[in-house]
Amino acid sequence: RIYHEQSDLRRQLAEVEVANQQYSHQYFSVEQQNNNLANLYVASYHLHSPVDRGEVLSAIQEIVINLIGSEELAIYEMDDDGTTLRLVGSFGIDPVAYATVPVGSGIIGKTALSGDIYLPGKGMDLARTPRESNLTVCVPLKLDNRVFGSLAIFRLLPQKNGREAIDYELFNLLA
Repeated sequence: RIYHEQSDLRRQLAEVEVANQQYSHQYFSVEQQNNNLANLYVASYHLHSPVDRGEVLSAIQEIVINLIGSEELAIYEMDDDGTTLRLVGSFGIDPVAYATVPVGSGIIGKTALSGDIYLPGKGMDLARTPRESNLTVCVPLKLDNRVFGSLAIFRLLPQKNGREAIDYELFNLLA
């Protein structure tokens, strides 16, 4: 009888340990979702609260650096005639080398033309110009569904292990 009770207790303990692991995994998942929601809220707040152009550019840089995980970016604005993208903000790149991009040229220019987010291996397979060799993502910047610029994100930080689901939400938010 003691042997059977001991066997039952071991089985119950094993079941409790399995349930504990499942709860721990669920807790981690919920914690990660809460963190992602908090990051999206902060990013949305930073993008939509300022009315000053410089603050918006600064907010975009902060989101890319801190939430997406890249310290190499270029922010372009389309000129009045819609033929050229001009660099209005950057971080970690040579601003002279990236000063202008003709609309429709390379990934950055074609993204501004199409209005679609460029992600390597996701849909569009575009030819790169030499300066786009390290381009990771290109996001068209829109206002009322009209493209007015482009955000080029180059290399991700080494500790960033690829793109995550939250990154796609951030790309759409930035667009």
